[in-house]
Amino acid sequence: MNHLTPRLRFFVFLAIFVPFTAVLAGVIRDFTGDGEVHIDDFIAFARQYGTSEGDSAFDPAFDLNGDGHVGFPDFVRFVSIFGVTQSDLREDPTYLRDQIKHISDVDLFAALDLDHPGLEKVKSAVERRDYQAAYVAWGEYWKNRRAFEYINSGTPFYTVAEAMVIFPKGSYTASADRLVRHEITGWGGVRIQHGDVVDFNADYGRSGKYGFHYWG
Repeated sequence: MNHLTPRLRFFVFLAIFVPFTAVLAGVIRDFTGDGEVHIDDFIAFARQYGTSEGDSAFDPAFDLNGDGHVGFPDFVRFVSIFGVTQSDLREDPTYLRDQIKHISDVDLFAALDLDHPGLEKVKSAVERRDYQAAYVAWGEYWKNRRAFEYINSGTPFYTVAEAMVIFPKGSYTASADRLVRHEITGWGGVRIQHGDVVDFNADYGRSGKYGFHYWG
């Protein structure tokens, strides 16, 4: 250990004597993206230790408890999963509860201008708290909206139905089918099949996070 800096020696000492906490095992941080939490991730964390939000070197990925500072509480969380091999985190209820923030129906429709022309049925359903009906009405709004153009090879189509007449098996239809199945195709053709709830913050390895930009 003579080649390590004093800071790294301190972290190695703590890594040996701080007990692993199973309760925190849901917080997975594979910083290098190689599927394992090992010494490379440890060194990366040590370099971030002590930084705070607003510092030029601050990286929020290392702020495991979200308090704006990379400190000892974050280190304890990191040490608790040191040596863990990355797995499908959707099976971990602790990870889903603590790390993934889903958009609720209430918040989603609260962010929309429900007084916009054509959204009357959506607004009425939201006021009744019938969110399933609100989604159906919202879908009908987009289906019938003629101001938007679907353009393929320079040819405009003003509704989904018009586009599907020409391209029944085209990329648009295939993309929509994948979306309905909650299936995301990532870098290198990797396909992630989600269940009822899509984990947009999931990290399955070298491709990073499969967010909205992988859909469609």
